[in-house]
Amino acid sequence: MPCGENLVWVNFLFWPGALLTCYLVAKHNDFGLRQTFLAAVGARNYQRSPLINLALAATLLGSVGLAAWIIQTCPSG
Repeated sequence: MPCGENLVWVNFLFWPGALLTCYLVAKHNDFGLRQTFLAAVGARNYQRSPLINLALAATLLGSVGLAAWIIQTCPSG
């Protein structure tokens, strides 16, 4: 399988993590759908919790780490 096609696995890690983080933000702050969307894109402030911070860090660092690993294991040329 070409290396570019392996990068699709990053999406399988990022999007569920992003949805989980949005759910945690909405639950912790009593947000509706609109407020959650605004918080997700950075247009609304929200209170953080250790669980929200952990989910956000795991989502971002896991996705970037997986992408870096896939790119490094690709044969050059």
